[in-house]
Amino acid sequence: MVALLRRLGYRTRLRTIVPYDKYTATLFDPRNFDTFQIAQLRWFHDYPAASGFISSAIFDCSYFCDRRIDREIARARALQATDAQAANALWARIDRELTDQAPWLFLYNPKQADFVSGRVGNFQYNLQYGILLDQLWVK
Repeated sequence: MVALLRRLGYRTRLRTIVPYDKYTATLFDPRNFDTFQIAQLRWFHDYPAASGFISSAIFDCSYFCDRRIDREIARARALQATDAQAANALWARIDRELTDQAPWLFLYNPKQADFVSGRVGNFQYNLQYGILLDQLWVK
């Protein structure tokens, strides 16, 4: 990433912080917000819903501040209980707005391949948990 950014004309410096818990503590410490312009971070959904990806804990004014988007996130959360279709449409619009502003850049979507024997039956896959091992049976 550093080499790519340099080829694009950006002045870059790589800073390595280990172990991972120290890295995340440093990254999310408000005193360091002006220090980091780009950082790598894993993000996995808590629940397979838009609200699991668009977290107000990340996109609120602690790390990225757009008060209009903050209000839309709060509205979408409230709508989820009464009008799921309207909430989903609002989550989609919020996603597009965040994509356009790019405070968070997703480099890839994790995928996994599950291989099973022909003797295995009742294979079920869950978006949040992956293969449901307790549902499998073997001949």
